[in-house]
Amino acid sequence: MAETDEFEKCVPIILAPCSQTEKSTINGSSNVLEIKDQSTKKDSTSGSSCLSNGSKNTGSSPSAPQRSLKCLRSPEDISKRGILKNVIVLSISFVTMFAAYASLSALQSSLHLQQGMGVINQAVLYAVMAVSCLLLPKVVIRAIGHKWSMTVSLVGYVLWMGANGYGVWATMLPASVVAGMSAGVLWTTQGSYFSILAKHYAAKTKQEPAAVTSLFFGIFVAFFAFSAIFGNLMSSMILRPSSTANITHDEDSGLADVCGLNDCPGANSSRTHLAKPPPPDLVWTLVGVDIAMGTASVVISCIFVDSLPSSWTPEFDSSGKDLRKDTLSSLRATVRHMFRLEQVLLIPISVYMGMQYAFVDAEYTKSFISCFLAIWMVGFCLLPSAVCRGLGSLISGRMAKYTGIVPVFVYGLIVDMSFQLTLLLWSPSESQLAVFIILPCLSTLADAVWQPQIKALYGVMFADDTASAFAVCTFFNACGCIVVFALSSLLCTRFKLYILTSVFTLGVTLLFVILFVFRRSRRAKSAEVQS
Repeated sequence: MAETDEFEKCVPIILAPCSQTEKSTINGSSNVLEIKDQSTKKDSTSGSSCLSNGSKNTGSSPSAPQRSLKCLRSPEDISKRGILKNVIVLSISFVTMFAAYASLSALQSSLHLQQGMGVINQAVLYAVMAVSCLLLPKVVIRAIGHKWSMTVSLVGYVLWMGANGYGVWATMLPASVVAGMSAGVLWTTQGSYFSILAKHYAAKTKQEPAAVTSLFFGIFVAFFAFSAIFGNLMSSMILRPSSTANITHDEDSGLADVCGLNDCPGANSSRTHLAKPPPPDLVWTLVGVDIAMGTASVVISCIFVDSLPSSWTPEFDSSGKDLRKDTLSSLRATVRHMFRLEQVLLIPISVYMGMQYAFVDAEYTKSFISCFLAIWMVGFCLLPSAVCRGLGSLISGRMAKYTGIVPVFVYGLIVDMSFQLTLLLWSPSESQLAVFIILPCLSTLADAVWQPQIKALYGVMFADDTASAFAVCTFFNACGCIVVFALSSLLCTRFKLYILTSVFTLGVTLLFVILFVFRRSRRAKSAEVQS
């Protein structure tokens, strides 16, 4: 789940000179960013500017009851170096957490085979995530801020990992609900946090916000790729049996009839010797390591990530707001955002991003790797693809900087089509290990385009309300995952691939439409500014 990214260059931003007593207004992408000079707030006598809401700086330090809790947890400003530090540190925190999560997530369809519990729990997780990202992020951010929203959400993932040690319905379903709620808040908040950092870093360095936003999300995705590398390597090393000599295959074993695209509901009984879950002691070893890594991620976020200055997030000011009314207001704003023309055009590609992840994570690992090879081979086969994701995100980011976004999307289109066509035409066998490894590499190279660049596009096009924008993005990503997991026990893999390709075709078509519309809008606004 993931997760970090796409955009076209936005309208050039006009930077007005700032003085100590004036606000500088930066107009770009139909959004207004107010940058207030923090030095005028600082008390020259006491050195404190942390005043309660509505209080005035009288030259004396306010008493403890007067201090705003929000002010106490928020710095007055973050330097350029501090912004970059937060991007790196938060990326490291996510790498640590999702290395642990990836080691278990990719095994759900094979680890919990009974009654399809693995894919059902994943469907529940993403269904709750889809709902929570509409209802919770703004409310949680207003209550405890961006930093603590992410930190608390990371704890939900640790609880889900612990439940996998005793994988039954009574533990996995509640844990999936908690993880889904956490994911909805976490990914929406992360997107908003990075967009706000990018906006202010661009203002401090006089760069285009679009370029900085793409850079920050590209850095995040490059770091995030290591989570899959470490997670897949860890799961394969821990779950690998002490002896693999007894794992052999006949040429006439008939696996091609029940595996790959021919893997259909009810075919599991033909390949139980390959998809047999590992012993409980190995599972608990993996879960124990994952919990330790997840806890380290929470500690990193808690100690080293900075809260955003309150002046940077005026839309999240919680003073004097009723929780129930605030929740309804947040929901209305998010739903209203869904019906913006630009957002409607981005829905299919956003859904596809989730479907692509879920297809590789659940269907490819179960129908191809576990079925033809063995469950412990999942991590090894996906390990090179994680490297490709990191390299791909760096390549796509550099391409976007020097060639513009359209060539980057064309590159992603070609790579993704290669992945899907190869799956449709390929006749797999146990001896073709290289192909089992190359295919997920193609998928992740394409994903390294869609994830960072689409999210950057959200950040630039909807900079006036990043929380709603990323909530909607997360919602439709989750919907894509839900579709794949829900169909897992209903359709053969072949038909799931047909659906995936259809959504991809529609999504890419509308993506190029919105890029064309956005470019025309940008040119029109530039002409107005010049006139």
